[in-house]
Amino acid sequence: MQSLNKKVLLPGIVGSLGALIIVIVDIIYNLFNGNHLGTNLYITFLGLFIFPLWWGGIWVIYQGLKPAGVLWSLIPCIIFVFYTSTINVFYHSCYPFWAAINDSSGRATGETLNTIINIKATIKGYTSLINIIDSMLQLIICVWIAIPVLRGKTHFPRWIAFLIPIFPMIACLIINIFIKGFFNMVEPYIASGFICILFILCTSILHKKFANVFKA
Repeated sequence: MQSLNKKVLLPGIVGSLGALIIVIVDIIYNLFNGNHLGTNLYITFLGLFIFPLWWGGIWVIYQGLKPAGVLWSLIPCIIFVFYTSTINVFYHSCYPFWAAINDSSGRATGETLNTIINIKATIKGYTSLINIIDSMLQLIICVWIAIPVLRGKTHFPRWIAFLIPIFPMIACLIINIFIKGFFNMVEPYIASGFICILFILCTSILHKKFANVFKA
């Protein structure tokens, strides 16, 4: 059990650090509204090389879900790794190109502006399928992980399920009914922010749980 505790702690720290860096990257990118060319884009582009660190946090979640069985632990975590390694990387790889296009459209006029607008529309058309897959995978991963946690079949307390991004997202949509524009303001940070919180809390919970079991 002590060995398992060590195997959870280190990956958890790595995953938490990776998630924190992505939150900072998202804040920097959105701070400039995704249209400012400069040093900030070099920072946001680093996100491409940070996402593999998330595997450490996913490993911790998998260890916590293990008591629920392979169907409710290994499979959703494999999907999570796939999502992190593909769609997340794709979106961050597009940051510099969108910034260049947005920057150009902000300075263009006449036919040049119309051309850039058409280019943006064409790109969005090609990426619409990826956006759909993105939403579907997020929903599948969140629900698949939340079910065993809410049923009390894992090492995690039930309340941890409400930090899985789908629930904060729903909460923000409800708040948006009363505070217009709230969801659009926080939406870029909901997923990455709560993933970071999840990695930190899940690592802490399992570290303490396994350490207490070993002492007993």
